[in-house]
Amino acid sequence: MSIPTPDACWWRGATWGDVDHATQPFGLAVPAGIISTTGVGGLTLGGGFGYLSRKHGLTLDNLLTADMVLADGSFVTVSATERPDLFWAIRGGGGNFGVVTAFEFQAHEVGNVFAGVLFYEVEKSKQLMELYRDFIETAPRELGLFFGTIFTPEAPFLPVEHHNKQMGKIVFCFNGPEAEGRAIIEPFLAVGPSAEFAGEFPFATWNSAFDAMFPAGRQDYWKADYITELTDEMIEIHLEHGHKMPNAASIMHIYSLNGAIQDVARTETAYSHRDAKFVHVILMTDDDADRMQENIAFARMYWDALHPLSSGGGYVNMMMDEGSRPGESGLPRELSAVAADQGDLRSQQPLQRESEHHAEALIVDSTSERTGTGATASVPVISATSYRPLMLSLTGCSGRARLSLRGIPPLKRWATTPWLWQPWFSSETGVWSTRDPSLRLRMTGVRPHR
Repeated sequence: MSIPTPDACWWRGATWGDVDHATQPFGLAVPAGIISTTGVGGLTLGGGFGYLSRKHGLTLDNLLTADMVLADGSFVTVSATERPDLFWAIRGGGGNFGVVTAFEFQAHEVGNVFAGVLFYEVEKSKQLMELYRDFIETAPRELGLFFGTIFTPEAPFLPVEHHNKQMGKIVFCFNGPEAEGRAIIEPFLAVGPSAEFAGEFPFATWNSAFDAMFPAGRQDYWKADYITELTDEMIEIHLEHGHKMPNAASIMHIYSLNGAIQDVARTETAYSHRDAKFVHVILMTDDDADRMQENIAFARMYWDALHPLSSGGGYVNMMMDEGSRPGESGLPRELSAVAADQGDLRSQQPLQRESEHHAEALIVDSTSERTGTGATASVPVISATSYRPLMLSLTGCSGRARLSLRGIPPLKRWATTPWLWQPWFSSETGVWSTRDPSLRLRMTGVRPHR
């Protein structure tokens, strides 16, 4: 494949291993995840972060154009200049807007990298997490690094005494020579790892290093949350639960989302969690479906302890059953999903492009039934032609409140009739939730009343 310019085009069905295989000979790479068997399409439309993201942003931040098939069977190309509203929506909105058949990405110069894993005794995990949260704030953007917990595999690069053992780990990848990279990660070396697997590798080699731990067909269950700060309370919860992983493929990772990811304005793409500094991920995986029930229960217990401390929201690419259990919501404080029932956009009544309607927002204190501060906002409503999201800014939210939105035209297949959406907001957790899975709403500026 010839790449005369640092752009790369990929078609449906490709994995990131395919991308790395083609770009590596030219000293190029596209920011993606950390497992090369991951599909290009799903990762891109949901976000995509990995070793290169602190320097070059999310995968979707590097998307230049996409070819799509829409619900009416039409073929379109979207970009910053062609159908920019739809281009906005697919960068973080998942596969809700059509089928993407080709992607064109911005590639970046990435050759050999200094990368590896440092393994630590469990007793050092608290020190590592505290070091990590401060270190990553000012670390060079060429360095991708995260903390995790693991039940170690029987791997040849680990001494036998560290096989099948609960340990902490630091995983890193520096786009530069080993001497420079080793000097940068010196604070973590000073903590005293019990084992080290590190060296210079072609980026494509390192990005596939853990593929064998996640073979196709295995039972997987994910839970994840965005956080703006890695607090002492969160660290204590990770210390309590993180070192109880049942096998070597089940992990807890705390990924950093700063650097270039936060350079992008939160309204520039449908992925809006630009204020989150970290995302913690709990992955339970097993070959035996019978064991997964116990694994799932553990993951939920772990996540339930962390979730009230989160900034709200959920990473689309790591969602499972968020919102399906009583009292649980995967929705963020600023709800960032797209407003529309994607079941059949063609069935909606066409609206004028850029049309606006007013919605009345009424806040009611559910404990005393007192009417609190209301807000009236100008609401651009989505249409089959514009794909514009419904947006509403609210103020004065306090206590546990019921929010009713009225006055919006009853578009077909949007929600139950009459138009009424009643999410619940808790200022303690900053979480909105709703029982109506057919309706998704984008809100900005929603904050607990202080």
